[in-house]
Amino acid sequence: MIDYTQRLIRRIRSLSPVSAQNRLMKIPDRELALSMMYMDQVDREMILSNVSREKSRRVAEELSLHEHLRIRYDQYRRAAERVIVQLTGAQESSDRSSNIRDRTIDRTGPQAPDTSRGAGGRPAQSAPLCSYLRPIRARRRDSGG
Repeated sequence: MIDYTQRLIRRIRSLSPVSAQNRLMKIPDRELALSMMYMDQVDREMILSNVSREKSRRVAEELSLHEHLRIRYDQYRRAAERVIVQLTGAQESSDRSSNIRDRTIDRTGPQAPDTSRGAGGRPAQSAPLCSYLRPIRARRRDSGG
């Protein structure tokens, strides 16, 4: 039998603190809580120490809600597998969009290209009003709001 709890803990410990925080913050609270359902309190605290105080509070709240639900083992297993997969994702793709940066990364690369001009150097056209917004605006005009 696969021990998902130990796999999850090993995976988090194998990450740098910045990567662990970035990846754990992207995981939905309910899914993270479900994957921590069979953990000891010490292991839960180790995982929650890698996230913000607010996310830690929300996950703890989800854990307390799970105590009152009938959650089947296959539901736990699927959530744990998803969390492990999200933590195992490629380093570059998972950390690229994060606001937290490792200080060892060189940030003196080339400047971003100018996107204010369209093809052929012409000014870019403004985006047309989305078709799904037109009925909303028309209803507002008709209702006087």
